[in-house]
Amino acid sequence: MFSVVVLRKIAGDFKNACTKRKWIVRQFDYDEEKYKLSQLEKGEMELKRDSLKRELFDWCKMGFSECFSSWVHLKAVRTFVETVLRYGLPPRFCSVLLKVTKNDKKIHKYFKDNYGHLQEESFDHVDESEIGGLAAQFGNMEFHPYVLITINTHGSPLLKL
Repeated sequence: MFSVVVLRKIAGDFKNACTKRKWIVRQFDYDEEKYKLSQLEKGEMELKRDSLKRELFDWCKMGFSECFSSWVHLKAVRTFVETVLRYGLPPRFCSVLLKVTKNDKKIHKYFKDNYGHLQEESFDHVDESEIGGLAAQFGNMEFHPYVLITINTHGSPLLKL
């Protein structure tokens, strides 16, 4: 309890009852000067909190930007490496970054139709169930005749390389 108002007649009985229950009763004296001082301190603390909050927000925004750009850079390097490993040297390819909002299947169909000839002959005799097993071995990665790396944010794909 923060404060209790009782009549003077029963104040002693109330203190005794509280003491029996191991509660501490203290007398409160209102001092307007202390109240004004505490309000000033509270205002200063709120201003300091707000300025620190702004600084933290700016720092987080800058840090997130750096981390995200580094993450996308690593994805681009991974795309290059996987393309060279899959199709060999000299590298002759075009990297594309797509933000897919809808019609994901149409985009896959377009790339499979136009770049299906790049699929290695060693995978021609393998059926879809075996390709699923291979994908499970390599980190549940989707297999396509082109290199596809998905960047997920909030559980849904944001960008595809």
